[in-house]
Amino acid sequence: MQNAFANNPEAWERFTRLWVTAQPALSTFISTVVVNAADAEDVLQNVALTAARDFESYDPSRPFLPWAMTIARHRVIDHHRQRSRQGSSLSPQTVEQLASVCEQTLSAGDEHARMQALRVCMNTLPDKQRRMLSMRYHEDWSGAKIAQAMGMSVNAVFLMLSRLRSQLAECIDRRLRKIGDA
Repeated sequence: MQNAFANNPEAWERFTRLWVTAQPALSTFISTVVVNAADAEDVLQNVALTAARDFESYDPSRPFLPWAMTIARHRVIDHHRQRSRQGSSLSPQTVEQLASVCEQTLSAGDEHARMQALRVCMNTLPDKQRRMLSMRYHEDWSGAKIAQAMGMSVNAVFLMLSRLRSQLAECIDRRLRKIGDA
């Protein structure tokens, strides 16, 4: 890919600096929505290649991360389209929703720390709650399908999902405050 930058080493250096800064957040987003670690790494590499190839279209007056996140979103959707032929994937709408949530989370501060805090907070949840979140956000199940699988009413599912999102947001904030106080 460096050949695209052969006549402009300053652009290569600028791209490399921006990529190194954005890569942890992109990696965290991708690994959140692409369950298989090897697949997630492949998607991340495809994002890097596409970003390098299309770097001339990047507007340096705007933040790099949202630009790269758009590329990541498209590569993740492509990945899940390919996986849908095998019967296991996220819908493009779900990927868009998760990307939007990640972007909001990432733009609110130290993106890597926030995503790491989310992972820690997810691991503190009971199995039933993690399973429900996985059904909704990884498997793209409807509230009705989750309700049926878990023996709950649809309203109870949506209420629990709402509470879980709030609980996770509070947990992330607590963890980040601890890090800030350290």
